[in-house]
Amino acid sequence: MVQVGRVIADDWARLRDVRLRALAESPEAFGSTLAREQLYTDEQWRSWQQSSAWFMAFDGDRPVGLVGGRLDPDEWLLIAMWVAPEVRGQGVGRRLVDAVAGEAGRQGASTVVLHVTERNLVARKAYERLGFVATGEWESLAREGDQRRELMRLPVTGSTTNQ
Repeated sequence: MVQVGRVIADDWARLRDVRLRALAESPEAFGSTLAREQLYTDEQWRSWQQSSAWFMAFDGDRPVGLVGGRLDPDEWLLIAMWVAPEVRGQGVGRRLVDAVAGEAGRQGASTVVLHVTERNLVARKAYERLGFVATGEWESLAREGDQRRELMRLPVTGSTTNQ
């Protein structure tokens, strides 16, 4: 059974390893690149870890998912969502989103937002199943001029498992 837990400060190195795996496995899903983040120093990774509320999914002691969230500025922004291929379709993404939505609710936010690239149809469908709604607000990605991403919004009204 996959479990989700909050990443603590001492887990910055594990967070780094999972993030780099995510960038290597699904480069098209993120606004950054593996080459860029491989150059981060340990101090940059510690700072990255402290910049958001991070949650990891574990299958036993093996990390199989990652997500972060932070207040930005009036809503909670869900960032860096990734689920390992070997556990996709098993509800891991739902548990990760629930973790962020739960923290957002505890912090008084009423909405969680995220960006999804127009070519990542699998992720878009997954987010829609979790209750996210496309807003029609698009922006171009700086690293790929022909690629855009859309803002999606989820009301924080309780667990996404009930939607």
